[in-house]
Amino acid sequence: KTGSFSRLRRREGYPFLRYAHTKKPKNNKAMHSSYCSMNPRGLSPILTIFEMLVVLFVIFLFVFIAKGYANDETILKINLAEDIVLMVNTLAAVPGDAAAEYPGNSSKYNIILDSSTVLIFQHDEPEINHVSRKFILPQGYVATGLLEEKERLCLEKQNKTILMRGCKNNEFPR
Repeated sequence: KTGSFSRLRRREGYPFLRYAHTKKPKNNKAMHSSYCSMNPRGLSPILTIFEMLVVLFVIFLFVFIAKGYANDETILKINLAEDIVLMVNTLAAVPGDAAAEYPGNSSKYNIILDSSTVLIFQHDEPEINHVSRKFILPQGYVATGLLEEKERLCLEKQNKTILMRGCKNNEFPR
């Protein structure tokens, strides 16, 4: 007696059908021995170890990438560009003439300011690593300036012109 079609296929060696049933086969010693020899519980510790290694690798990869971004010059350039944009907008909003000094060190960077963009980059750096931020000035205002690796950065507003330049000695005592 051959039994059902699925038993016949299991007996003929189709491994993907071997565990399709939920009960152990009865009265068939050959099927019973093959059922016991293919116990999936033997693979469980190996799969668990493999899964743990994959998870540890992914965690290590994320930590490595996060450390790279934390120490990256790009983040510092982005912060500097956004600070300069905020300073330009603040100076445009202040009535009358005004001047302000950037409190950080800008000596590593070249900075270009025009009426709609601030561009920050390092000397001999590929263009893909340049950071730029756009801003909108009120009508009639002009922003301009070029700063090449100066430690102190000043923004000065005269009438409707905002000028970026290196600070003079003792202009803003620290």
